[in-house]
Amino acid sequence: MPGTSTPDHSPSVVLGRFLQVQAKEAGLSAREITQRFKERVEEELNRPSQSQGRTVTSTNELRFSKSHLDRLFKGTASLPPKEFIRIYLEITSAAAGLSPERHKQAVTKGETLLLEAHRSRRSPSPSNPFKPTQESAEHAVATLQVRLELERTLHIESRLRWALGDAQFLVTTLMQIIGALRNIIQDLDASSIRDPHRYGSIEEHQREEAFSQKRSAELQLSLASERRTLLESLWDQAHANIHRLSSHPDVADIPLLPDAPVMPQQPLLAVHTESTLTDIATALDKVQEVNGLEGRQAREWQQELTSNGQLNEDAELRTLVACTRLADSDTRRTALRALVRSWPDEQETRDALIRMTKDENNDIQDFATGSLIELWPEDSNSLNAVVEVAIDGRPVVQLIAISGLANKWRGNVVARDTLVDLTQADSKFTREIAAQGLGIGWPGDGAARGALLRLAMDEHSWLTALESLHDGWPDDVGLRAALVILSRSSNAAVRSTSADMLGRGWSKDPEATAALLSLISDPTPTVRWFAERALVSHGITDVPAQPIPDAVDRSSGPALIAARLPREFASRRPLKVIDELHRGIHFDSPITAVIGDNSTGKTMLLETLAESLGISNSSRRGSERLTYTTPLKLRLVDQIELLWRDKPEPQQCKYTRPGFRLTDKEEIYANLAAWARDFRMVLVDEFDASMSAAEIDRLFKRARGIAIHNGCQFILATTHGSHMIPEGVNVVHLGRHRRRLPS
Repeated sequence: MPGTSTPDHSPSVVLGRFLQVQAKEAGLSAREITQRFKERVEEELNRPSQSQGRTVTSTNELRFSKSHLDRLFKGTASLPPKEFIRIYLEITSAAAGLSPERHKQAVTKGETLLLEAHRSRRSPSPSNPFKPTQESAEHAVATLQVRLELERTLHIESRLRWALGDAQFLVTTLMQIIGALRNIIQDLDASSIRDPHRYGSIEEHQREEAFSQKRSAELQLSLASERRTLLESLWDQAHANIHRLSSHPDVADIPLLPDAPVMPQQPLLAVHTESTLTDIATALDKVQEVNGLEGRQAREWQQELTSNGQLNEDAELRTLVACTRLADSDTRRTALRALVRSWPDEQETRDALIRMTKDENNDIQDFATGSLIELWPEDSNSLNAVVEVAIDGRPVVQLIAISGLANKWRGNVVARDTLVDLTQADSKFTREIAAQGLGIGWPGDGAARGALLRLAMDEHSWLTALESLHDGWPDDVGLRAALVILSRSSNAAVRSTSADMLGRGWSKDPEATAALLSLISDPTPTVRWFAERALVSHGITDVPAQPIPDAVDRSSGPALIAARLPREFASRRPLKVIDELHRGIHFDSPITAVIGDNSTGKTMLLETLAESLGISNSSRRGSERLTYTTPLKLRLVDQIELLWRDKPEPQQCKYTRPGFRLTDKEEIYANLAAWARDFRMVLVDEFDASMSAAEIDRLFKRARGIAIHNGCQFILATTHGSHMIPEGVNVVHLGRHRRRLPS
């Protein structure tokens, strides 16, 4: 349970330590293991299905985020399924180069520790004795029912495998009998041809008897073949039932089932080509007896598997729905996933999903909301539930809900009005994702356009509103009018964006051109750069490029003001950072957060700045050595234009990639204070990989105060979203035009 202490000797902690040891032996961090899981997911998605008709756990269904691994190592996360342990150890063993024997030992130990952890969590705590309640009794009954059904079906499946083996052997035996009879008939026919005088009534009687036995054997072969087909169908059904039942919460782990039936240990009977008609007659009598007994048994199994009330799917559905109401979150989660997988179209599943969009467990709430959107997009009750979540949910589930409204209820008036109202919410994050949703789901809609135009004048959410307007209403006169007004804003970032967007259209519009011409002499360099580029896109080429002035404002303020690349700079590798540098990046703030996903160029930007300062390849105090410089970065360093207020000396600068862990927050704060005292400019990459949104907010606020107090300039790179960065921090969002909501 969250918030409770975890004893050092608890099975969950022991399992976590074991997994952490395997990672250390492999030399893999939690982030690297997460990446290996993602690569495996991509391989599975690109690989053709090899298991049609079989239930197989996909890697994509497992939880393997870095934060989840960190909690798992500490023993505080929900316990993973056995499939997770297998894949995790495959990754670590391969990286560590373990032999197959050692890998098998690790898997065995991991599964044993997982089973002990499951038993420990299910066992009542000595300090908190178990008290029977209606919920616990319902849980016990449901669990017992499923376990009994699983055990019974396992027993039937095992007997079916043996019956299949017997049927196969019987078919083989009958084919041998038919072959032997065919040989006897051929021998008799050949004798009659060679010596017709010796071919008499006895030989004719034997020939007729052989034909009669052959017809009888062929009849028995037909019956055995039909029974084998029936047994194969029943075995497949039992096999599927076992997989379905084993996915229920709180059932015992089952061994891996064989993919094919086994053969009987003792042969049913033996037939040789030299057998006499008497021997064959005896064998046929035995075959007929066995065929009769096995046929009756097969029909009994068929009735048991298809008509037995204990395996009635309605009863199983009711059991799972009951499990979604239990107190244990792991049980509710597993039951809900089983409902979605096996009964996605049932109304009971829909009702459970609607109820669990308000579940107290965040993961369950997110899964229920996403599943409801995917499975019931035409249902009015689902729409109402998703609207409620969009209005009152946590940020993550709110994002899921608004994305669902924009994509699955595109054009729906109720969904549109909900997002229009949310553009006036108190939360900046909510206003922005609502604006994105309107741009995706209602392009060209008048009510959506009006809401976005109002939001464009919001001092905090103007950028998202403008991007959504440009996507949904690219040539709208109202958008052009808003951009012209915003080009006169006191905020340099607003003026820069207005110039950039005016350059994407309205090339023949005199008001747009006039606004851009007024910005060409703007005091902020990035605004001038955007205006220059926009005018060129309008075909106005006689405007001279604005060089970086030799004389700049030397008044107090951060050392680095701005950076840009020439328009002609290009690279074969597409990087978001190059797109931003073409437009120009504004750094004139005590602290700048460079935000972007992996491979957008955050590290490239910081290393280029470090190289330009002359610190990255030196061993001076406070510098970290970069051992290799790529050709692209050499070109960046050579061609990047930097506007300095007062360029610091190399010894006054620091570049670092500390890679702090979650437990090192106080170390981060102490280092930031020490760096601010010792340096004028500090470039920090990958400092907050394991921090929560609240921790990042506190860190940036403290860093800003430290920077202002000491006259230091911080440039920090992070993968976290801009909604986590507090006010007062300059945000450079690489790839900011990429939407948060999937379109």
